[in-house]
Amino acid sequence: MLLQRWSLLILCCFILVSCSDDSDNPAGLRQVLRVNPSSRSVANSNDSTSFDIIASGPWSVSESVDWIWTQPNAGEGSGRFTVHFESHSGDSRSCDITVNAPNHVPETVTTKLIQSANPALKINPPSTSIEDSPNTVYFNVTASGEWEAIEALDWLSVHPVIGEGSGQIAITVDKNEGGARTGVITITAPNHFPTAATISITQAAKPLELSIIPGSRVAEYDSEVSAFSIYAGGAWSVGTMADWIRIDPRNGSGDGYFRVLYSVNDDTERSAEILVQAPGHRPEKITVRFTQQSSPTASPLPPSHLRAKEIYWDEVLLDWDDVSDNEEGFIIERREGLGGIWTEINRLGSGVHQYTDVSLQSQFEYHYRVFGYNTFGRSESSNGIAARTHTPPEDLPVNGLTEGLIDPETDKDWYICQINESGSRTISVTLGELGSASIWVYRAADRSSLRSSSLNGGGVNPEVIESFTPGNYYIKVGPRDEDSVGSYSIEIR
Repeated sequence: MLLQRWSLLILCCFILVSCSDDSDNPAGLRQVLRVNPSSRSVANSNDSTSFDIIASGPWSVSESVDWIWTQPNAGEGSGRFTVHFESHSGDSRSCDITVNAPNHVPETVTTKLIQSANPALKINPPSTSIEDSPNTVYFNVTASGEWEAIEALDWLSVHPVIGEGSGQIAITVDKNEGGARTGVITITAPNHFPTAATISITQAAKPLELSIIPGSRVAEYDSEVSAFSIYAGGAWSVGTMADWIRIDPRNGSGDGYFRVLYSVNDDTERSAEILVQAPGHRPEKITVRFTQQSSPTASPLPPSHLRAKEIYWDEVLLDWDDVSDNEEGFIIERREGLGGIWTEINRLGSGVHQYTDVSLQSQFEYHYRVFGYNTFGRSESSNGIAARTHTPPEDLPVNGLTEGLIDPETDKDWYICQINESGSRTISVTLGELGSASIWVYRAADRSSLRSSSLNGGGVNPEVIESFTPGNYYIKVGPRDEDSVGSYSIEIR
């Protein structure tokens, strides 16, 4: 019995000794490890932030990146550690920070540090090229904070120089009087990514000037050489498609000249185009015209573009182009109808290009052609034309109403109206919905034109004429184009 009591006493003493060896954890339990906060976001700058540790024993801090460091990186019991971090110029980034504490639950806790990216700094477009002339170009700046434009060039200016947030800058460039040049403007924006961006402007060089003197030349028929001066800053070449002239020299550089060589002209006037080219000049090409006069022993060139400019019921006004320089005059020939005989009806002097054939039959077809002539003969014929005279004018009394038809296949309708008093008169032409017409008013005394107008269908088309004086007037109504058809009525009051 006594032995059992001593055994129980020894066991109690052993238990007390064991409890005294775990005084920090009387219950013999493992402590909880906590890190607060579990993650933290920071700005993109050189700065620091802190994390709290809850622990009852030793702990240590570790990280796996080179852009942060912790202080302290070890400790015991609850406390705090500071994370120092660096700014950067890239996208957002993060790292894990590990806290180890043996005999804790858990023994390892990981917290995260997230660092934001810098705001973007962008320039659009980043570069441009312009001509040598004065100019203003615009660029868009994308930013979220303050920025500044830096330039140190005397041939351009920037506005505005400073700004905040996104916006636009204008760069004004002076005229370039020299070679090609490039200017760089730097846009700086702290706390942005990147912190600086550049704008590049390339301005073309002042072009070399090209000029030819004279710009054209007319040579005598018996001359054999003519010269043109070239003013250029660089290389040039000369060419022509004409086979009757020769160019010498055909190539050169800088100021100089070229000669045009040819033979005596024993025929009609002849012309050639000479092309001078100088790449990189302004202009790069110049065409000069060289003409050699016709031989005085040559007959003239034929007139061109003969046409009936005006046709009446008793007259035809002819018109043509004089393209020769050695005619003494023109011969007018006419025939009546297709089967008639060509007959000379008149001769005109040099330089004349119109003729009025009078005293003709109405509603009759006449054919015409024109020749140039001189001492050595006459030219080939001009183009031939046919002209059909109109129906004589009908009386159109003041305040009277007359009706007619518009048809491109028939003659135009002529009217004669006697005006007894000076002042204004209104000529009204009424057309159907689909009709269209033209109207002409002439003074009968000299057949000079007083008014011409185009009229549309669908109602009355009044024409007010202020300058009537006493006398007779011709009024002509006809189709406006080949699609003009329909009826009309005309009244003057």
